[in-house]
Amino acid sequence: VHIRPGDHVALMMFNSLEFCVSFLAIIKAGAVCLPLPSKFRQQEVLSLLEKADPNCIICDEKFAEWMEPMRFSGIPVLVSGGSSVGVKDAACRIIEGMWQLLFHGIALKPGKPTILGRAGNKPLVGLPGHPVAACFVTRLFVLPLLGRLMGREERQHPVTAELTESVGANHGRAQVNACRLEQTEKGLLAHPVRSKSGLITQLAGADGYFIIDRDCEGLPQGAQVHVFLN
Repeated sequence: VHIRPGDHVALMMFNSLEFCVSFLAIIKAGAVCLPLPSKFRQQEVLSLLEKADPNCIICDEKFAEWMEPMRFSGIPVLVSGGSSVGVKDAACRIIEGMWQLLFHGIALKPGKPTILGRAGNKPLVGLPGHPVAACFVTRLFVLPLLGRLMGREERQHPVTAELTESVGANHGRAQVNACRLEQTEKGLLAHPVRSKSGLITQLAGADGYFIIDRDCEGLPQGAQVHVFLN
């Protein structure tokens, strides 16, 4: 989310890895985190939200329905998880039943189960549950979307680096890959970070990421890539 220093961000999630990642991200952005008790009833939570008047709400899929009264308040709502596969995934069903579902699924790895909906004239985004996928989707889609709604232009300044090893990508989807950068006498090198999308450690040691185009069978060692810095 496009959070500025001093913003108030409500966090309605269970004790989980996603809660820790969201909490730390909010604090690092210089915003004020407002954790909401998951054991409270809906009316108690809505009462706290009304008094706190947050700039943004980040919630677990179970609490998405609770945010229905906030749908026309102008507060963006992001839901994390519950949108990959199977009948038990509730996020898509909740969004489609309560608001307007625009699409479910994008040609991106990681990040395929991303959801975009609309509540009135406000965007509603369902992020993947895996932290790495959620991070990349936020950077690639959520930040530009919210920036445009606020009349701001998101500018990125990638650097060009040479791959130190080949990277495969034949999935019919665009692929986002984290990497570490190394400055040498011959130029800037990009070391691909290989890890699953559920492991937050992939981001901890990365300097940035590069994107392999959809339907590309991968990039060979020595290929030049545009690296977007963290």
